[in-house]
Amino acid sequence: MNERIEKYIVGELGADEQKLFLQHVQTDQSLREELIDAINTCAVVGLATHAKDAENARQSLRKLKKMVGPKQAPWVGWMGYALAVCVGIVATLLLTHERQTIDYTQCYQEFRAPAGQRAQLTLPDGTVVWLNANTTVSYPQVFAENERHIKLNGEAFFDVAHNKQQPFVVETSTQQVRVLGTKFNVFDYNDNKQFTVALIDGSVELLDKTGEKRLTALKPWERVDIIDGKATRSQFTNDDFLQWKQGIYSFDNWRFGDIVGKLELYYDVRIVMKSEALKNFMVNGKFRQRDGIESVLRNIQKIYPMKYTKDSETNIITLYDVSKK
Repeated sequence: MNERIEKYIVGELGADEQKLFLQHVQTDQSLREELIDAINTCAVVGLATHAKDAENARQSLRKLKKMVGPKQAPWVGWMGYALAVCVGIVATLLLTHERQTIDYTQCYQEFRAPAGQRAQLTLPDGTVVWLNANTTVSYPQVFAENERHIKLNGEAFFDVAHNKQQPFVVETSTQQVRVLGTKFNVFDYNDNKQFTVALIDGSVELLDKTGEKRLTALKPWERVDIIDGKATRSQFTNDDFLQWKQGIYSFDNWRFGDIVGKLELYYDVRIVMKSEALKNFMVNGKFRQRDGIESVLRNIQKIYPMKYTKDSETNIITLYDVSKK
């Protein structure tokens, strides 16, 4: 594969390099055809991220590699998946061979960390993003002049490159967070009832979904939690909850029912609890992400009498309280 195509697919070309590359694509038919093949292959690989678990996704990728050959997709890795999508613009340009002015701010890159894994990427402006399990970010190949706008579904930690003229905006399904240059964590999985933003350094503004209404501003070591539409603001001194970046899930005096809610999101499973007492059991502990959800449950069994069953076909885990009444 052409080296520039590989770098373009995974988002490693700078803004000027991207423009020069796409201009070259317009005049070089063989390069254009190779890019189209690469984008199509990348789109197929993206389908593997929706598999029920990592092993199914790996099997899908093995089949894909056999079909396209080992040299076709050397840029595919299992710490995350990147998909270059130039909706209605670059694709149309490539297929019709028309020479037009390309709006690079509409060429989007999507990056996903699969269930049970985490990933890290660097955005075109130099911002570093850590993605927790089952998280997706979407961002343009080239940021607009007045704003760096990305979309998030899941949990991510941002170390934003400072640019006073170009605010950085994180849009989720419920809120927007606007900053200039700072370090903060955002938690907001689609269809989940919780939104959290926690600030480590700098300052952030919390806006409504439209981005037009300013709700509040945070100072370092402050967080805002919005659960079922109710917002609470608090300070924190312990940042163990951010250890997920190192592959550690840390729970300091958490209800087991709340921990289960997190595990469902991180490992893309459904967990049914058959006991209220089990839900309210308080847990202190740290668990390695790579060990998997059943390792977490086995460790809980050491401190609370419970058992569990797993239905692989439905991807449902059921928890039972076996303590003496």
